Amino acid sequence: NDGLFINADGNIGIEYNFKAPFLISLDFRPEIGIIGNYGRDTDLDLALSIRYQFN
Repeated sequence: NDGLFINADGNIGIEYNFKAPFLISLDFRPEIGIIGNYGRDTDLDLALSIRYQFN
């Protein structure tokens, strides 16, 4: 279970500011395995965030 593993990852996101002190964002992260059996496939992650902004 040891060896060399190489993956390529990226982050793509969009966010929206409301007039209230809240922010909502949607993030997408594709992951592509290049070398090694551990990550030899494609994986897609998605995240939704809701944040409160302090002024």
